[in-house]
Amino acid sequence: MGEDFFGPVLPLVYLPESDTVVVVYRLADGFLWERRIGEGGAPTAAVRVSDRPVVQHSVDSQQAGADVVADGEELHVLFIDEASRDLYHTTTATGAWAPSVLVVGGLDAAWVRGAVHLEADGRRVYRYVYDAGSRGGAGMNRFGEKELTAVRD
Repeated sequence: MGEDFFGPVLPLVYLPESDTVVVVYRLADGFLWERRIGEGGAPTAAVRVSDRPVVQHSVDSQQAGADVVADGEELHVLFIDEASRDLYHTTTATGAWAPSVLVVGGLDAAWVRGAVHLEADGRRVYRYVYDAGSRGGAGMNRFGEKELTAVRD
């Protein structure tokens, strides 16, 4: 069994309001999938997250080129399209995974990681760093951010 058989898992996400752990992972078909584990301990049925295959093992590890964060009970995923190597975003803001939206094109990207930051005025911002085409070298890291929510009461 070679490295192509690894099933990469994105960083686990905990949703405190529903006491649920979300597991997002990439299967051999290239798509990202999600399962949730709640109080009962049994995972939910798999739900497809990405609407296009996601890059894996693009530089020097078996990780998927994707990141997942939570804003309350809402999930956000940034991922790198396997064919174009462009950066895309999808979310569960409407209750189900939305069609992906291009964030940055023309990259030849390899990885992305980020976190949600709370601003002093109450806004939440998904700040992330991504590789913009270094192919494992240095000097091609880029920063981006996406405002997630307006000020919450």
